[in-house]
Amino acid sequence: NANIYREVLYIIKDYYNLLSRRLQILMESPAPADGMPGGNGISDPTFAKAERLYPVESKLKAIEGTVELLTEKYKDTCTGEKMDAYRCFVDYPTFCYYRSRPTRDEAPSTRTWMRYRSEFVWNVAKKLNYL
Repeated sequence: NANIYREVLYIIKDYYNLLSRRLQILMESPAPADGMPGGNGISDPTFAKAERLYPVESKLKAIEGTVELLTEKYKDTCTGEKMDAYRCFVDYPTFCYYRSRPTRDEAPSTRTWMRYRSEFVWNVAKKLNYL
């Protein structure tokens, strides 16, 4: 479904924002209590933090699990270096850097890159239980 594809695509593109949001949730402290009995204080600030952290953490886990999976799958790069699977997803020139043979004067086609991106999105969607 195209809507699921787009939703997962936007989750993947939001990776660095998710990282900063996780850090922000982990580092913030709860609002001070107003000192009144039955006041506005949260009864369990740890649970409240965990409740907000769970959706962010599950998305990050799905993306990072896919990065590990595809890094292992495409470990035989033309440069001999370990492939950065996320950067290859985001950036076509980076994908070409890892997947271009030095002896040939042509890079992988954009169709090949789009196929790689589709595989990335599919794996993240599977890990998020969208499929």
